[in-house]
Amino acid sequence: MSAFNGWTAEHSNPIITTDISGHILTLSYFATWANAENNQPEINSLYPGDLVRYKDTRLTSINKKNDAGGERAKITLVYKSEQQGSGSESSEIEENATVYTMSDGALEKPVETHDDYTLLWNYSMSKKKNAATSKPTLTGTTDSIPEASSGDWKWVKDASDMGEDWSITDAATKKGKESYIIGAPVVNEKKYYKYQTSASSVASSVGSKVTPGNTFGKSGGEWLVIGSEVYYENGLWVADLRYQWADEWDADIYA
Repeated sequence: MSAFNGWTAEHSNPIITTDISGHILTLSYFATWANAENNQPEINSLYPGDLVRYKDTRLTSINKKNDAGGERAKITLVYKSEQQGSGSESSEIEENATVYTMSDGALEKPVETHDDYTLLWNYSMSKKKNAATSKPTLTGTTDSIPEASSGDWKWVKDASDMGEDWSITDAATKKGKESYIIGAPVVNEKKYYKYQTSASSVASSVGSKVTPGNTFGKSGGEWLVIGSEVYYENGLWVADLRYQWADEWDADIYA
């Protein structure tokens, strides 16, 4: 990235570091001394790159020194995030505050778990050539084939599963449908801390079954931490966690 005419950017730009005060972006360039003087950015100008997250980072210092031979200048620009975030107004969020929001979410479940499921949704009934028994009655519920008829009739998902002496009598009504979507809300929890270490320790529980402090009236079921992020906002460190609801999270996988 080279945002200044006549300046050549180092490939490492930007170098991003983070401390208790926020993000620090360091950019290095080479230019002739004439170009270095004529195209210098102004202190407090905004970061000129395309990293949206750092668009409110401002230039705090400029350092120039002789490159080898003295004909060129090496220019170092340091951009820092503002203590109070991107806005001009002071933050109303205080240390140790917690803010909850909820959004729509969804989960896929195996079609076999649907209350109205029948094998004829994704299986076809097939018949053996010269079958000696009559077709089992399809009642609209999950149907099993009586043992006496099992040599002449069977459920198949694909025609290739039948064999040469078999044919389909009742085709699957929802062929290829192996899952369906249910509503599963996602609760977002933001906890604000003075120190990065505090926020990082909270945001390390992805994959844990934890009920958020506010479920927005959703009762029953279980909640799982499905994501976390730590970042600096409005002068404080934020542990940003996302919880998703489900009827049940597999106890053999999630604790």
